[in-house]
Amino acid sequence: MISMKNQEVKKYNNAIRSNAYMYVQQVDNLPLAKGQSLDKKVNALIKRVKSVPEVKRYALIVHNKDSDEGGNTIKPHIHVMLELDKQRSVNKIAKALDDSSERLESMTKKYKRHGIENGYAYLIHRTQGAEKKYQYSPEEVKANFDYPKYIKKLQQKVRVVNKKSDKEFIKEVLNNYLAGRISEIEAKRQVLEANPLMLPRFLRQLDAIKNTKLEVEADEWFQSRSKGDTPKSVIWISGSGGTGKTVLAEMVARNITGPDYYLSGSDRDYFQDYNGEHCVILDEFRPDKITYSDLLKMLDNNRFDVSAPARYHDKKILADLIVITSPYDPARYYQNVEDIRPAIDGFDQLDRRLTMVLSVEKDKISLMKYAGYKTEKKPAPDGGSFTSKKPCYTEKSSFKNYISDIKNQKEYKKKEAEITPKMLAGLHHFEKIGKNIGLKMEGRK
Repeated sequence: MISMKNQEVKKYNNAIRSNAYMYVQQVDNLPLAKGQSLDKKVNALIKRVKSVPEVKRYALIVHNKDSDEGGNTIKPHIHVMLELDKQRSVNKIAKALDDSSERLESMTKKYKRHGIENGYAYLIHRTQGAEKKYQYSPEEVKANFDYPKYIKKLQQKVRVVNKKSDKEFIKEVLNNYLAGRISEIEAKRQVLEANPLMLPRFLRQLDAIKNTKLEVEADEWFQSRSKGDTPKSVIWISGSGGTGKTVLAEMVARNITGPDYYLSGSDRDYFQDYNGEHCVILDEFRPDKITYSDLLKMLDNNRFDVSAPARYHDKKILADLIVITSPYDPARYYQNVEDIRPAIDGFDQLDRRLTMVLSVEKDKISLMKYAGYKTEKKPAPDGGSFTSKKPCYTEKSSFKNYISDIKNQKEYKKKEAEITPKMLAGLHHFEKIGKNIGLKMEGRK
């Protein structure tokens, strides 16, 4: 007669369905022919594992170096991690292995989100809680996929999942980000790969940390700039599409400030991803982006305590260098801004903030010089005429544009090392004949 307890266990086992199981059995108790060598038993078990319905991946290992808390040797046993294409009942898997369902554990019930990863990692004791156990080599695992490569990727994120470990994992990632050991995108990638459900909590904490960090850095940076006498530099690069304005801007940024510069984002939020970089590239700048008065504040060479306009969430701009690329040169931009009051907001206010003005054409890059206001006579609606004044620039010097002939990013990467010194030499020449602004564009090493 079957006891009530055994009936309940059987009923429970019959109800288990999963797409991942861990099979554990002592080597001496494997349901295989007696007297076989260990290698033959393992090979026979692998053959049986391959017959499991819907098997996708499997990995197994013999644990023959385990010991209990008292240091006593544990009998050799085998762990088999099974991953299936679809959920199957535990009894069906047990039948394929010719063993009891009690030797199988569902890895998607108890461990939930990370059960499969933890199962594969536990084969060599690379999970939290198993650190003190014997650490087996990945090479000892027999699998139908590249297990060593898989476990190498997995080691950074595998852990037993519970509320406490989620908090600890987020804390660890944030600490690594703050210490500069990983970038923001790498921090997000680690959390996404570990558990997408942690992202909302992680992103809230990340935003709070970034905002506070930026405030502290802004204050420290402003204090240091207030004590110095080095003005902010502003470079305006104008030209048609496809002439290489942005490539030139990034080349200048890398040469002057290094790889950490900010390239403006979408039309919706120009400063969405700004994170305190000391070089800012305002790409494809147009008259409707920022009001003239706000632009003057931002470009003020001797004012460092500035914020992005309110529409861009008032972010502190910690820029030593601002590079503007635009289809408009400064004079044409000024003529197309709607909120200007010429008597108050004269063009001279903008020009004196510009350290260098460049014009990019298909065949050449030119250094432009402000030539004052040009008077034009225009026909009036009543048949007469009237005169108008508009600011204008003249070309002072030029050199060949080595960028515009490059067709795509792949080709540019190949030729970057060749053309960069030529471009920087031309820009350095502009410095000498221009305002001698000290951008030092001889080329970074």
